[in-house]
Amino acid sequence: MLEIPWGLKDILPDEFEKRIYLKNKIRKLFSLWGYRELTTPTFEYFSVLSIGVGKELKAQMIKFIDRDGHIMALRPEFTTAIGRIITTKFKTAYPPFRFFYLDNVFKYPREKGGDKREIFQTGVEFIGEKGIRADAEVIALLSTFLTNIGVKNYKIIVGSIPLFKALLEEFNVDDATFELLKHSLSIRDFVGFYNILDELPKEKRKRLRTIFSMVGDKDILDEISSIVKNDKTQEALGELKALYNIMKYYGVEESLEFDFSFLRDIDYYTGIVFELFVEGVGYPFAGGGRYDNLLPKMGLDLPATGFALELGRLLDVLDDDSFPKRKPLSLVLAPFDYERYGIEFAQKKRSEGEVVCVKISNMDKDEAIGYALERGIEKIYIINSSSRIDIIDIKGD
Repeated sequence: MLEIPWGLKDILPDEFEKRIYLKNKIRKLFSLWGYRELTTPTFEYFSVLSIGVGKELKAQMIKFIDRDGHIMALRPEFTTAIGRIITTKFKTAYPPFRFFYLDNVFKYPREKGGDKREIFQTGVEFIGEKGIRADAEVIALLSTFLTNIGVKNYKIIVGSIPLFKALLEEFNVDDATFELLKHSLSIRDFVGFYNILDELPKEKRKRLRTIFSMVGDKDILDEISSIVKNDKTQEALGELKALYNIMKYYGVEESLEFDFSFLRDIDYYTGIVFELFVEGVGYPFAGGGRYDNLLPKMGLDLPATGFALELGRLLDVLDDDSFPKRKPLSLVLAPFDYERYGIEFAQKKRSEGEVVCVKISNMDKDEAIGYALERGIEKIYIINSSSRIDIIDIKGD
């Protein structure tokens, strides 16, 4: 049985070359913003990777027991592992730290029938910097990268956990109901969310339904300011307004869309949260936000923000024009008597930057053309002697 496990895939040359191109673009751009690349072990102790992530992600982890009886897990994301690195390898260094990664993560799909257990991912972690300016930096970096590689018609949906908490506090929603509402939104269970809201008194229900249905640009921030009253709510709104204004300095404010019902499904998020959507596609390509409570759980009191971007999904929406054209392939054909000259000629062409393969054979011209056509070869160099070379341009023939 020559099959691979479900949820995994072979990466063939065409896709692999596109991946290399994206990696090179990422390394160049992220480095220009001061981020340095690292990676983490493919698997670690389940107990470490579980810190702060919540039951949803724990259930998605791919676990196994090593021969010493320890429960291990393949990394389902990078943030927790990088938090471990900061608290163990950079404990005495001076923050902030800017890191990025380019590697695979592994987890079971949230829904049955999902087709991926190995995910090609990049992302950044900006650790040790408080405030909205750090959040704006990572969102602007994401938007700049998307623009640079030719992604069109995308939106970065922004929500706020402090705003969500302040709104429910303003309307005197009890803690148990708050947790139920938060969980429903984080897993996109809007039916359950509104069913819970419907159990609240009529006036609260009506106003909260209005607020949580609001989605749009900066104008809705002003609109909601006229609805809510308490200081915490206004402070959280002020943070979103500041985010928008800073994004204007980066020139990417048009990519933002605010959604007051948007939360993320990992427990460690504490502030601004966001996800990337491309027009016509119903699932997010990237997500992130502020997670100030994760590193303190590991013993180091540092704030942090960042994002993760699924590059495999990105490849699905980029057309071929987004990638450089492959160099044409040439063939050096030499009979057995002139093998040395054929190889030496091919080496010379390679040193000049031409993509060349060698075939040592006594096939005639017609056979050589047929061979080239079947393999996408565009030019043939036929070595007839140490000094005579015939050139056949297949595309021009």
